[in-house]
Amino acid sequence: MLRFAVDGVVSFSATPLRIGLYIGVVSAIIAMMYTIYAIVVFIMGKTIPGWLSIVGVSLFWGGVLLIMQGVTAEYVGRIYSEIKRRPLYFVSSAYGIDTNKPSETP
Repeated sequence: MLRFAVDGVVSFSATPLRIGLYIGVVSAIIAMMYTIYAIVVFIMGKTIPGWLSIVGVSLFWGGVLLIMQGVTAEYVGRIYSEIKRRPLYFVSSAYGIDTNKPSETP
């Protein structure tokens, strides 16, 4: 049943693909704020040398990579929706179908 639930969420929506993009943006913003905090602490002289460059850069580039993965996932999601060839809307008046008439089939 868990597999069916995952298939239901993933098959009909591109929202799970966007989650990586959102997490990447949040991660990059947090990394920038953390780097600013670490620079302030460094100026006060309370840190270990080299720690800021390793942690700050690693967090920032991790966020950037997640953003790029999210952008790629957006493209894949749009390609998938085009491949399904589902119409964006239904056109009933173009074919002369009147929805107010009762059906003639028994």
